Amino acid sequence: MEPSEAGETGVTTTASQSNRHKGRIQLEVDISRLTELRMLNFTWSQISLLMGVSTKTLQRRAKAANIVKYSSISDSETDHYVEHIIVNEFLE
Repeated sequence: MEPSEAGETGVTTTASQSNRHKGRIQLEVDISRLTELRMLNFTWSQISLLMGVSTKTLQRRAKAANIVKYSSISDSETDHYVEHIIVNEFLE
C-alpha cells in the first residue's frame, strides 16, 4: 500500500493493490496538524477547507484518534477559576 504525498494539506490517500477499484479511497489525515488547528480554535469547516476533506471525515478521524478539544480540567478546578474571576472582575 503506497500513500500519496501529503503536501501542505496534511492529507494522503491510500488504496490497497487488491482493492484498487473497490469502494472509496481511504483518506489519511495528519492527526498532529488536525490537533494543532483544533487547539487554535479553527472550526471543522475551516479545517475542512484547509485540508480539502469533508468535515465528517475530519470528525471521524478525530474520534478515532481520541482528539478532544476540551480541557481535562476537573469540575472543582473549574469552580475555583470561575469563583476567582467573579470575585476579581465583578465584585471589585
